[in-house]
Amino acid sequence: MAAYPGATGAVQGGRMEQFSGVIFATLPLFCLSLLIFVRRPLHATIWFLIYRSIVSVAAYLHIPGIGSIPFFVPAFLSLWAVIGLYHAFVSARLPRVLPVFSLIAVAATMIVSTVAFAAFNPGQAGGFVTTTLKFILPVGVYLGAYAGLRTDDDFRQLPRLLAAFLIVPVSVGIAQSLAGWSYDYAVDAMVHAMRPVGTIIDPNAYGIFLCMGAFLVTPFAIPPGEKGMRALLAAIVLAIVLSRNRGSWICAVSATAIGIALYRRYFNLAKVLSFAAVLALLAAPVVLARFADLGGVDRFGQSQDTFSERIAQSRHLLEAASQAPLTGYGAGSAEQPWGTSTISRPPHDDYVRMIYEFGVPACLLYVLFLCDQVYFATRIRAPENWTFGFSATCFMIYVMLISLVQNLIYDSIMYSTIMLMMAITHRKKALGMATV
Repeated sequence: MAAYPGATGAVQGGRMEQFSGVIFATLPLFCLSLLIFVRRPLHATIWFLIYRSIVSVAAYLHIPGIGSIPFFVPAFLSLWAVIGLYHAFVSARLPRVLPVFSLIAVAATMIVSTVAFAAFNPGQAGGFVTTTLKFILPVGVYLGAYAGLRTDDDFRQLPRLLAAFLIVPVSVGIAQSLAGWSYDYAVDAMVHAMRPVGTIIDPNAYGIFLCMGAFLVTPFAIPPGEKGMRALLAAIVLAIVLSRNRGSWICAVSATAIGIALYRRYFNLAKVLSFAAVLALLAAPVVLARFADLGGVDRFGQSQDTFSERIAQSRHLLEAASQAPLTGYGAGSAEQPWGTSTISRPPHDDYVRMIYEFGVPACLLYVLFLCDQVYFATRIRAPENWTFGFSATCFMIYVMLISLVQNLIYDSIMYSTIMLMMAITHRKKALGMATV
């Protein structure tokens, strides 16, 4: 496994082998456990998300799979099997996939571009199987959640299921923040004064996960929502502040402000501004200290002004992409050494990555997909369901913004969470709710 300078290889190897054994011992049991939920695809989907978020460390430690297929694929296939069995023996019809047609078009373009590049440049395309499966398979999460949300009663059960999905990563992250110690997969050890990672393991990904989780529970927490969900939302907001993720702070605040502007008739602006002022005051010590770090370096001697390095890397990749604007260089090819680090990292910009790996057409389709979901969400404005439209609008705008500075497209946890929000929003509309 690639590591930061100073990582202890011997420690890494021993702990990784132990964790690998645990993963492969529990994975078959988890796949079989999904059969319990054959008649309840929503519960199967949430159970899958809980499992995937808790064992996400395996992706960062590069736990081996079967050949080039990553370890989580059996779990994904099991989820698809549950959904298939449900529709074969319980449901009379399959859910419509038209709402995610634009995403399927993007995935198809990714496959075509990667195959085209590999055909003309044998051996040079990156991890085709891993990267394309990561992008396509979260559609199963969408189908499972969409199929499981059949009635208003299913929506009443949803808060409890979302709480079960989020409570462990949020609690672990808060505990790490208060204790001052977090797990660093680069050295496979607990490290002092590191940003919290929850169970998501990467601090940047954890910040994104928290913001997505906050928007997921918002429709059930806005008054007259449930007190338990308001408490959960407050805990997530606390975790977001303590995560010390500058990019997520900026994008989440921007997305929320845009959402409130679009749904302003439902908000008391004075109360919103008062709440924002109190929250800003309480968060100020953490926020100001984090932005003060921009002039320093981390324990590996790397500048904390990561944005400048990201811009330089993106500029380099875009110049190279001009040589293959239609097909790109294939899945996984954007992972290159970053700055002075020896780790191969993708560009911290999903749009640049799409252009470099799959060409300009794929990137344009991807942007169209995101815009399509924002527009869909903004159409849900009726008094009885506006909170779902507001939350989904903020969620998708956040995704569009954070994609400028972080990576989501190959992260199965992030994209599964996106697909879950899409399924909730689409199903709410399909149940006959008014949209204007």
